[in-house]
This record gives sequence, structure tokens and C-alpha cells, in this order.
Amino acid sequence: MNVLLFGVSHRSAPVSVLEQLCIGKSDRAKIVDRLLESSLVTEVMVLSTCNRVEVYAAVDAFHGGLSAVGEALSEHSGLSLSELTRYAYVHYAEAAVEHLFAVASGLDSAVVGEQQVLGQLRRAYAAAEANHTVGRMLHELAQRALSVGKRVHAETAIDSTGASVVSVALGMADARLDGLVGRSAVIVGAGSMGALSAKHLMRAGVKRVHVVSRSVPRAYRLVHNLREQGVQADAHGLEHICAVLRGADVVVSCTGATRPVVTLGDVRLGLAGRPERWPLVICDLGMPRDVDPAVARLPGAFVIDMDHVQREPAARAALVDTEAARQIVATEVASYLSGQREAGCPAWTAASVMKWHAVCAGLSTSCCTRRRCASSSWPAPPAATAMPRRCVNCSNSTRSPSTRSPVPDGRSRGREPTRDADRFSGCMTSSARSDVRRRSVRGRPARPSPAKGRRPRRT
Repeated sequence: MNVLLFGVSHRSAPVSVLEQLCIGKSDRAKIVDRLLESSLVTEVMVLSTCNRVEVYAAVDAFHGGLSAVGEALSEHSGLSLSELTRYAYVHYAEAAVEHLFAVASGLDSAVVGEQQVLGQLRRAYAAAEANHTVGRMLHELAQRALSVGKRVHAETAIDSTGASVVSVALGMADARLDGLVGRSAVIVGAGSMGALSAKHLMRAGVKRVHVVSRSVPRAYRLVHNLREQGVQADAHGLEHICAVLRGADVVVSCTGATRPVVTLGDVRLGLAGRPERWPLVICDLGMPRDVDPAVARLPGAFVIDMDHVQREPAARAALVDTEAARQIVATEVASYLSGQREAGCPAWTAASVMKWHAVCAGLSTSCCTRRRCASSSWPAPPAATAMPRRCVNCSNSTRSPSTRSPVPDGRSRGREPTRDADRFSGCMTSSARSDVRRRSVRGRPARPSPAKGRRPRRT
């Protein structure tokens, strides 16, 4: 059994594709139930945020598990398997571990170093644990990932600016409006992102805030907090959104709705009678989108979405802090693999442990296990699937044979016969595909060789 990751994120797909793949609470249960119906999938955890949709699964066979996850997401999103393959990435075994640790650290976020993803991962893990869909493997992996994320934020300055998706979007709005001081703002959604938006708007010096939410009581709670800080604020239901848009300068929307809550008609009415020099800046941070894409074509409206945010220079952390965070992640991966191997988990091989210890140490030892090679260079990760399978100097293999986990009775060893597994081969690097192939065939018994000194009998 090993860990399989199938994901799509802001780095691999446009917002329109992420919208189709976005998994709500009700959809999450259906997808998890479908995956667990497969005899090859024993544990599942789903991480769905405004920037990524990732499925972590403990699988008995790579190809069968990959087919099960791909088919479930294809059915959910309405994308064909070939379309999904264009935007997906796949990590397996230690590569999946390294990726999750990087995600928890904020290294793979649209705003590098932001801490929100740590809370999102914690909630995804809590949901999986509450529904009893995680066992020993994903339980220990998720717990360690949360610990790694905390360590990175505690020991580096990767989040020293306090940057987040909200802060970057509002920084762009501030530049567009020549300042937010004394402005009027609308927050659509009274959840955690709404509260974070209110905090940043208050710091920016906004004069008045309208909180619009489907749940008016939650909107009132957020309004109460704002009033305690001396900000003029009021609460409204979604039916009053047109009225509050008329006097607004900036809108921040981030809800869990599956359809746009800010429509073209709402914004057109909000802009009616407004001078041309008075623009309306709308920050659409929802996934799927909260704002109708056609709004961006209206004169006087300027929409900032996730595509704009990830291209903003302010979304990048300092290089020295990023490298320090990557070093911690590499160290933690090596430590985790060592611990799993010592605990008797056969999924993590000695070669995997050696590789990651070499990475985090910066290596001044041989690049492979053969003594005749005197090379002392080992490439730094960022992706474990891209690690070379052979030494560039002596062409020796850099990995030792892996130990396969025991397979329960009734299940076949080696590669599972699946029809659609090959469609996902484009999601992986050539080295990763080769690695999976080697893992898959090692369980097959070797052909008996003829005894020494005897020729094989001819028939």
C-alpha cells in the first residue's frame, strides 16, 4: 500500500477548469464514497480550496488507484479523462509526501507563504477523520504535514509580510483606486474569508463596510466585530446586493456558492448613474467564481480574480525565505520516511530514505550507491518525481529495489489491469512513470533458471 496524489491547481490549470473541479461538502462525501467502493483504495482525504483540488489516497496498486480517482473526478466535473489529464498532476509514494509538506508550508500557494492553506488542510483532515475515511497511513501523513507547516512558519520569515490572497487582491484594488482610506466597501460572504477581508479593509482605513450574506445572523456577527473597532458597518441579505453596490468603491466576494452570486444585472444596476471617473473594483476570490465573468466587460467595472492575484509580484516571497522553507521540507521528508521505515512500513524503501537524507544534507557524498562513481553532486528537489533515475557520471542506478507491501488475500500482486490508467501517463514525468513501472513488476515471480552445470532439456 502506498500514497497516491491526484491534483489540479492554479499552477496547472486556469480558473475555469478549477471551477468545474471544485468540490463542495456534499460532493466530497459522494466522491469519497465512490472511491472507497474500489477494492484498491483503502483511505481517502480531499483537499479543495480556491487554488487547488487534490485527492490523497492510500492505494494497493498505482494504476488501479489512479483510474479510480481519475474516473471519479471526471464524472464529478464533467470533464473527459483526456481533458482532465491535460491539467492534472500525479505524485506517488515519497513524491506525494514531499508535495503535501510543500503545500502545508505555503510553498505551492498562489501567494507563497500564506498561512490559510494550513487551516484548509486541517479542516480537510478533520472532515476525513470524522467520516472515518483515513487510516494509519493518511492519519500519520496529515498530522506530520500540519507539523511541518507550523515549523516552516515558525522558523522562517516566509510569511513575514502577512500576505494572503485577500491582502494581495486588496493591494491591487488600493492601487487602482489611489487608496482605500475613506472608501465604502462591500463584503459578500460572512465566513472565514469574509472575516479576513474585514480585517484587511479596516487596516486600510475603509470608512464604511456593508456585509452581504445568505445567512444574515452570521453577517450581523461580523458587523458587530467591525463596529467594536469603530468602523461603520451594516448587514444585508443577498437580495439587497444591488442597493449596496450603488455606493460602493470596492467589493470582496468569497462564498461557497456553486453559482455566481454577483450577477451581470446586479453590477449594471449598481453602476447606473455613476460618473465614469468613479470605478467599481470587484475582488472575486471565490471558487467557483462568485462574480459573473461578463461583469469584467462592463465599463466602469474592474474585476480582480485568482488569475490576477497569482501573477502579482506581491504574491511571491523572498528567495532566501523560500529556500529556507524548502530545506526544512526536505529535512522533514527524510525524517518522515526514516520513521516510517523503522516502524516497519514497507512502502518506503531504503533508497527513498537515502535520497531525501542526501537532498537535505546538501550532499558531499557519492550520487549513487556504487563505489566506482566518485561524483559528489545531487540535484536539489523541488519535485521528487523529477529526480534522476541514473547517475549522470557513471550511469549507475540511483535507487535500490523496493520492498512491496503485503497484499490481502484475493487481490493480485503487481500491475492491476485497468483500461484507463494509461490515459493519465501524461500527468507524470518520465522518471516517475518508470518508477511506477518498476514498482509494479517487482512482485512478479522470476523465471526459474536451470541448475548449474546442467543444460536445459530440449523438448
